[in-house]
Amino acid sequence: MITLELPYKVKMIKRIMKFSIVILTKNDSENLSILLNSLVDFKDNGGEICIIDVGSTDNTQQIANEWGYKIDNFLGIREIDDDMVNFINEKYENLINNTDKYFDYSCLKNYAASKVSNDMLLIINANVNLVNFNIQDIQNQIDAGYDIIHFTQDNGTNSIYNRQKFNWENIVCEKLVKITQEEIKENFIHSLKISSLNNKFFSDNDREMLVGLAISCILNSNDNNINKLFLNELLNKNSNLMQIELDRQLSMGDDIHKCKLLVDVGDFLLNKENDKLAIEYYHKAYLNCSKLRLPLYKLGQYYYNKKIWDRCIFYLEGCLNISKHETIQDNDFMYKDGPYSMLYVAWWWHGDIKKGKYYFDKAIEINPYNNLYIEEAIFHYEYKGNNFGGNETFQQLQFLYNNGKKYNSILEIYPEARSTEALLSSTNNIVSVIRKSECNCFIRGLDNPGNLKIYYTIKDTINYFEKENIKFDMIVIHNYNDIIQDYNDFWFIRIWEKFANKLLCGFDYIENKKMIDDTFEISGVTENIWYKNISSFEKTIIYKKKN
Repeated sequence: MITLELPYKVKMIKRIMKFSIVILTKNDSENLSILLNSLVDFKDNGGEICIIDVGSTDNTQQIANEWGYKIDNFLGIREIDDDMVNFINEKYENLINNTDKYFDYSCLKNYAASKVSNDMLLIINANVNLVNFNIQDIQNQIDAGYDIIHFTQDNGTNSIYNRQKFNWENIVCEKLVKITQEEIKENFIHSLKISSLNNKFFSDNDREMLVGLAISCILNSNDNNINKLFLNELLNKNSNLMQIELDRQLSMGDDIHKCKLLVDVGDFLLNKENDKLAIEYYHKAYLNCSKLRLPLYKLGQYYYNKKIWDRCIFYLEGCLNISKHETIQDNDFMYKDGPYSMLYVAWWWHGDIKKGKYYFDKAIEINPYNNLYIEEAIFHYEYKGNNFGGNETFQQLQFLYNNGKKYNSILEIYPEARSTEALLSSTNNIVSVIRKSECNCFIRGLDNPGNLKIYYTIKDTINYFEKENIKFDMIVIHNYNDIIQDYNDFWFIRIWEKFANKLLCGFDYIENKKMIDDTFEISGVTENIWYKNISSFEKTIIYKKKN
C-alpha cells in the first residue's frame, strides 16, 4: 500500500494559521468572486473563511456555493418594544411608531464572531479590496501576542481582533469594546489597507436606519458619531425635529463642541445646496467659539470656491489671527498652508500680485514639496523649485539658484539631491559634489546629472585639489556634524575657505552659530544660510590669518 504525504511546509502552514476571516454579504454578486479570488492563497494555506449573508435577493449565495462555501444566513431586523417607542416619542414628538423595526449592526458582527474556530478574526464586507494582504506578517503579529491589530480602511481603521477580549456595541456606528480586565496588546500594520468599492448598509430601508439611530442616541447619548449621523438623518428628511435634536446636542458640550457641531450642520446644508442657511450656521459657530479657526476657514473656503475674492480674503486673513491651542484637536491643514494657499490665489485675482506672492511664499515655506505650489512658482520665480530629497526650503533653493547663475565653478560638500538640482538648473557649467559614498539613487533623483561631477571621501579629495591647484568660485557646505564625525577633525570644515574664490556658504547657521562665528568672518545670513564674500585681496591673506 502506498501512502501519499502532503508536503511538510503545507501541513505546517495549515496547522499554524491563527486567524479567520468572515465575509458579510448582501447583493454582492458583482464583488464576491473578486474578493474570494484574492483570498485563494489564504484558503489554500489552511485559512478559515466564513460567509454570512444578510438577505441577498440576487445570486450572491449561488456564487458563494460555486466557490465551495456554505452560506450562513442572518436576519438582523429587530422589533422595537413599546417602552422604547414611548421614551423616544416623548423626546422627539412621535418620531416612530410600534410597527417600526431596525437593523442591529453590532448583533450581526457578534454573530459573525461566534461562527469561526479561531479567537483572532477579521470581519469584512464583500465590497472591498485587500491591499498588501501579507498573511505571514499578520501571523507574526499574532505570534507576538497582539490582541488587536489595526490597519487602514478608507478614511478610518479596521482590526483583526481577539473575540475573547472584544465585543461589538451600538446598534449603528458599531465599535469594538474591550470586555476583559486583562491588559490589551495592540499594534498597527501600516502596509495592510482595505478599500471599499461602495458604501455598504445591510439595511436599505431609511426608516430602519432612522429608528436605529434614534435608539442608539437614547442608549449612547454621548457618542458623537451616532449623534452626528442622527442629526444628519433628521436634516436629510427636513424634519422639524432637527432643531430639537440640535438643541439637545448643543446642551451636551462646551463651546468647542458647539462650534464643531454647528460647522457640521453648515457642511450638511452646503451639500444640500442651501448656501444661505449654511453660511448662517458657520457664523453661529464662530460666535459660539472664537478659539477655533474652523468657522472662518469654512467661510473663506466657501467664498474661494465661489470666486468672491474680497470676502474670501476677509475671512481667511481673520482666521490667521487665531492660533492653534495645544489642548484642542483640530485639522492641522487649517493651521499650516491651507489658508495661505487660498489667499495667494485670492489676492492674485483681486489684483494685488505682490500680496499674492507674499502668501505664496508662506504656503511653499510650510509645504515645499507640494507639486501644485512647485508648478505655480514659475509665476513668481525664475526657478520653480523641485520635490527631490533634502531638507532645504523653497527660499533656500532660490538662494542657491540665484548665486549659482553668477559663478563658473561650484562645489557642494555632503549635499542631497534637492540642493544639487537647484544648482544644476542655474548653470550649464559643471557642478561638483563630494559624497560620503556611492549612491545611484542620488544621481537618479536629478533632472540633469550630465553636468554633475562626483568625488568621494573628503580627505582624498582635498589632497587632489591641493595637488592640482583646483579652486571653486562657489562652495556650499552641508552637514557639518557628519563631516566632523566622519573625520574626527574640525580642520575639514575650516579648510574650505582656502578653495573658495568668490563665495563660501553653508546651511543651518542658527543651529551651528557658535562654531561658524568662531571659524569664519561671515558677510551675512539669509534663510538660515550663512555666506562669506571673498575678494581677491582677502583671498591672499585670509587663510594665513586663520592659521
